[in-house]
Amino acid sequence: MTTHELLTLLRDALAADETLERWCVEQFGKSPTVYLGIDEENPPPEEDYPVVAIVGADHLRGEAERETGWPVFIGVAVVNKAIEADGKKRTYVGLLQAEALREHAENAIYRARIAGVGSSGNASQESFYPLFVSYSTVTVKELRSTRRAMP
Repeated sequence: MTTHELLTLLRDALAADETLERWCVEQFGKSPTVYLGIDEENPPPEEDYPVVAIVGADHLRGEAERETGWPVFIGVAVVNKAIEADGKKRTYVGLLQAEALREHAENAIYRARIAGVGSSGNASQESFYPLFVSYSTVTVKELRSTRRAMP
């Protein structure tokens, strides 16, 4: 598999995932917009949110390696001005929605069963009220063929 093929498969899997779609419609009243690539200097227009973006990928390979892998960087973003108040507690609803959206996007990728998918276990979050962004890395691995061509 090439990096181009992988990124296209991931984009299509995210766009087609019914569970991700259903959750976004329940939370935001609309489907997520799936981006392959993102321009951080010119973010998506507000009407595109919630956003699920494949931000980029690395390609790990070597002649002596038994497998090749791609750490794929996923970013999600929501816009929400709501703040819930409960006594002395204040919760920015968008922060929790961004984290849930990230997990739903990761699960959509796992459900797609593209090669060997695993999580590298790192995620981070940024708040730019009312914009909330969450990132993670999903690693896709593929076994390399051990067959050698005959001389």
